[in-house]
Amino acid sequence: MFDQKTVNLIRSYSYEIEKRGELSQEVLDVIYEQKLFKLFVPEDLDGRMMPLPDAIKVFEDAAWVDGSFGWLVQIGSGAGFFVTTMEPDWASEVFGKRDVYIAGSDRPSGKARAVDGGYIVTGEWKFCSGSKHATAFTANAHVQGSDITHAFTFLPEQVEVIEDWDAFGLKGTNSHTFKVQEAFVPENRTFDVLKPHFHFDNPVYHYPFVPFAAANIAATTIGIARHFFEEAKRLVESKKELWQQYEPGRLSRLRRRLTRWRHLLRMRWKSSMY
Repeated sequence: MFDQKTVNLIRSYSYEIEKRGELSQEVLDVIYEQKLFKLFVPEDLDGRMMPLPDAIKVFEDAAWVDGSFGWLVQIGSGAGFFVTTMEPDWASEVFGKRDVYIAGSDRPSGKARAVDGGYIVTGEWKFCSGSKHATAFTANAHVQGSDITHAFTFLPEQVEVIEDWDAFGLKGTNSHTFKVQEAFVPENRTFDVLKPHFHFDNPVYHYPFVPFAAANIAATTIGIARHFFEEAKRLVESKKELWQQYEPGRLSRLRRRLTRWRHLLRMRWKSSMY
């Protein structure tokens, strides 16, 4: 998926991504050109539909290239699962865009009031990755006077992004809080990811959503770990001459540990796939 030229390009922006707290336009352009936010979007909507095992490998490799890049590719593509649960016309409008990216939350931390033609929604949701380049936002809210929780789709102009993402790592994911206040959401912009209607069909959409999301996140974590081990090995080797002179044996011990930990990581990952 990622040739060396692409890897070098993305990593050349890694410092800028962490400093700015968001992906650079050059990296976003790579994503849009390769449709990396659309790995679970049908070709009818200009997507790049992939079998789940193939997409999981893409998520791992993307996270190996750069953690923030990989996390957003995984989150952005994961939202493609919503395609089959949304009303077809609305799904086409949302996912047909070249630069589609949905930021959102599964936390039911909003309240909705039923009105003619839809709902009035108010709420605040944390940890919404990719909030600064989102073309749409989704979030769960409880419908007042019922035991129903719906997912609602908001347009960027309905949303206020609160820039409060201040993590130690993955700064470039811009996983900020967003809020809406008395936002009107038409009925056709609501959906329930746990009750798909299969307006667009593919074997991926028949996979239970919770383990689907867990597999995607696990692959991203593995990719980040792979990059960590590479950087750790590079650091160890850079100390070779110093340690051989003043701490004999330290280099070989660390080499053995890194090899063992990488092996354990890979074995556990492979065993979880079967």
